[in-house]
Amino acid sequence: MTTSTKAVRGLGAAREGTKHHINQRVSAIALLFLVPWFLYSVAFVLNAGFDSATAWIAQPWNAV
Repeated sequence: MTTSTKAVRGLGAAREGTKHHINQRVSAIALLFLVPWFLYSVAFVLNAGFDSATAWIAQPWNAV
């Protein structure tokens, strides 16, 4: 049985459902951008030589 206050706050039985749902949505949106970048990166490194691959990974954005 939920009270009106509990329904407004979005608290479920475990009191963590809303936070978990929001965290899942944020991580899903982040993965929409990260997965294509990762696939492009792997394809680039596989087609490049060792020197090009080490130069690519030495860039700050790719190293992170």
